[in-house]
Amino acid sequence: MRMVVVRASPIAPRRGRSLAVLAHRWAGPAPTADAPCERLLVCLHGILGSKANWASPARQIVAAAARAGAGGWHALCVDHRAHADSPAGHAPHTVDACAADVLETLAALRAAGHPGLPGGGGAADEALADRAAAAGRARAIPLVVVGHSFGGKVALALAERRLRCGLAPAADTWLVDSQPGPAASSAYAAAYAAALAAAGGGGGDGGGGGAAASGSGAQCAQVHAELEAEAADADAGRASQSVAFVLAAVERAVGRARRGGFDSRGALEGTLVGEEGLSPALAQWIAQSCRPLPPPASGVALAHELGVVRCLLRSYRTADFSHLLLPGARLADSPGGAAPARGGAEGDAARRPVRGAAAAAAAAAAAAAAAEAEAEAAVEAAGAAGRAPRLGVIVGGRNRDGWGEAALQRLRAAAAASEAEAAAAGGGAKPRVRVAVIEGAGHNVHVDDLTGLVRLVAPSLFPA
Repeated sequence: MRMVVVRASPIAPRRGRSLAVLAHRWAGPAPTADAPCERLLVCLHGILGSKANWASPARQIVAAAARAGAGGWHALCVDHRAHADSPAGHAPHTVDACAADVLETLAALRAAGHPGLPGGGGAADEALADRAAAAGRARAIPLVVVGHSFGGKVALALAERRLRCGLAPAADTWLVDSQPGPAASSAYAAAYAAALAAAGGGGGDGGGGGAAASGSGAQCAQVHAELEAEAADADAGRASQSVAFVLAAVERAVGRARRGGFDSRGALEGTLVGEEGLSPALAQWIAQSCRPLPPPASGVALAHELGVVRCLLRSYRTADFSHLLLPGARLADSPGGAAPARGGAEGDAARRPVRGAAAAAAAAAAAAAAAEAEAEAAVEAAGAAGRAPRLGVIVGGRNRDGWGEAALQRLRAAAAASEAEAAAAGGGAKPRVRVAVIEGAGHNVHVDDLTGLVRLVAPSLFPA
């Protein structure tokens, strides 16, 4: 099956958003006028990953669907902002901004002559709402979204954005070892939102170049203290190979390199293993995202904008979409109490000038409350119309410690409540939330047990 790779290409900015189309790869032929996209699978990678991570899994999922008689699927794998071949984009760098990037990319691809792709763009929500009616008149196609780790939370933000602007949800959204709720405490998430607000227009930015791009920008540092403390525990980091430890290791290796470059991809791998303590497999995976240094220099550099990646990781750890798993989607019933600020609230806070810490905290709290109310209304309305998103959560059995028992209990409770809701509805209704554990897999489920992953996800592509 032919792979079509497209690097980022500029599109006209709309209402304050300015980002090139995300770099993407079609797992198979791209849609054309003669062979339009009848069904679309969108694959989203994790932190420090790239579109290449999903190339083989996407092909196998589509092939499994074709063997079951569900042909016509196209699979689109993208690079998130600041990853691999995609641009860094503008602040705020959040989970919600990444979801907007995906929507904008789909809209741009549709406009560029890939018929059949879902309508709706990633511009400001009011622009999305303006286009919702037109998108609704377009022929709806089946859409399945699957995201690993950070990409799973982007998939949830994508589902919520589609609900906000009146677009039909995906037929299924799969989270691959990705926690719907915050990895940090609600109290910490509130402090993070206040720090973003206090930073003003540059808070949480990370920048697109210079010192900020290496993660050392003064404003960005305000919201990085906890990750740095976690990464500083070298012994624990080496043992767990946690994302915070790995990101810090990559930052150190790139910072020490002359002009940020290495003689070869193998040299980068050797540095990450020998000097930073990463496992050989993980170092090899990270080094996939290298690109040649511009002439006359020789060698390679890591393609990621690490300062922005660090901001995205911070947003991932604090964003909370657990309300999407609950019957009735009531935010007041969210585990752990009030939900912390999500991507959109963080973005509003980061752009708002404030005076003093108290004003920053108040502004962040107000923005979070408004976002929560809007999200609750959208999801409850969608549920009443039978359009609430169908969610599947896959847990890597060897990564239970990474989830924590409390998070796993909440996940099981959400699945049980969904099963009870489906049974009460009768008529063969299927549970809206499903949870599966792949026992032999760690966090990188699509690497450790690709067969098990395909077995779970591929039926979402089968005819209803």
